[in-house]
Amino acid sequence: MTNKYFRFIINGFVFLILVWILDAGFGKIFEYYYFKQKSGDDFQTTYVLDSLKTDILILGSSRASHHYIPDMIEKYSGLRCFNAGRDGHYLMYNYVIFKSYIQRYQPKIILFDISMEEFGKEEDVFHGYNSLYPYYTTNMVIQKEVDASRLFMPILMQLQLYKYNSLLFSLLKGLNNNNESQLKGFKPLYGSSLDSNAKAPAKDEDYSITQDYLLAIADMASEAEKRGIKLMFIKSPRFVSYSNKKATAEIARYIENNRAVFIDLASIPFFIKNPLLFKDGAHLNKEGAEIFTKILIDKLKNNNYTGLFKDVKLENRN
Repeated sequence: MTNKYFRFIINGFVFLILVWILDAGFGKIFEYYYFKQKSGDDFQTTYVLDSLKTDILILGSSRASHHYIPDMIEKYSGLRCFNAGRDGHYLMYNYVIFKSYIQRYQPKIILFDISMEEFGKEEDVFHGYNSLYPYYTTNMVIQKEVDASRLFMPILMQLQLYKYNSLLFSLLKGLNNNNESQLKGFKPLYGSSLDSNAKAPAKDEDYSITQDYLLAIADMASEAEKRGIKLMFIKSPRFVSYSNKKATAEIARYIENNRAVFIDLASIPFFIKNPLLFKDGAHLNKEGAEIFTKILIDKLKNNNYTGLFKDVKLENRN
């Protein structure tokens, strides 16, 4: 029995060593190719975390990446602008990007696109954190936030394949799409899936906002105030007619109580009357993004939120 038990221990130990070697080897391969990407979402995240220096930083999920046009903002502000929005990556992911970025470089303005629909997805609070795993060992801000997000994360982060196993598709895309035009992070959508006579569906905001989101907003507002960064949370258009904006009113009060700015541009009548400005019910197409960006610039200028925007002539979009 003793010999059997001893052999079992030895075999188990050898097996663990082999698993560790394979994990380390494949992890090194994935790491090498991950940071060789020249386009795509992962490349953009690496660029924002390691290299980007900009005066105006745009954060948020898909409405950020598809709605805000940096070239237009640069034209009227005279400041460098970059859109770091990432599809399917919600407030908490962008909170970590915010914290990491301001540790390395201080922008003048941060435009943070938020959506009440995202705030109602409590099970997705840390959605998108897997895109931060490759930076775990080199970025202490990311390491701290990832460790705090779930149980056993410090242990799981020692497994190299765990860091990359959900990023294989985006990695292959980034390696094979070197000619993709990033447009300073802006990703235009073309055409529309909506009918020209479509009516915006009515919607009530009958969901609550989780504590994690509130704490993240308060922390960002505090950090921005300390560093002299103008932090503005913006709710950009959806093809929806809001009959009850309970969550918007709640978050607006909370943001303003934390001495940041909240701008609600989600239900501008001009957009609701023009469905062909939307790619789908949640996102503007390129034409819609151009109009939205003009409206945003006009709002920032006329309300003196920044004092940095030049005179801009706009049509009446009411």
